Amino acid sequence: MMTRFFYLAAATGLSLGLTGCLGNGTTTCSVTQTEPILTATGPRTIALNQTAAFTVSYLPQSSCATLDGFSEQSDNVTNSVNVGVRITYNGCDCPALSTPAQTTYSFKPTKTGTYYLRFITAANIGYITDTLTVQ
Repeated sequence: MMTRFFYLAAATGLSLGLTGCLGNGTTTCSVTQTEPILTATGPRTIALNQTAAFTVSYLPQSSCATLDGFSEQSDNVTNSVNVGVRITYNGCDCPALSTPAQTTYSFKPTKTGTYYLRFITAANIGYITDTLTVQ
């Protein structure tokens, strides 16, 4: 009987604690995520220590979107760089967008060779690959 009382008391305390956390009356609508890149254009050849500028277009999901930079994952063995557009959404009720946005991705290699810039197009399963030769 004492065990049953203990479980009932513990369950009641847990449910009251969760209600307090969930019912605080504030809603936060903020998330940062990588959006698919629609197009990426840039140079094919550059000199060492020169910056290559790539024009990148992407489609933000809503008008609450702000560019938060780029996500980059480099593989120094194959000279490949996976590039994604990082977007932060702040707001709960934001109209959807249908017009792509553009920004510039800058890449400055520190050694000569061939680089493969792989712009993420959909959830890490597709890429637009640009080959950049550094002389």
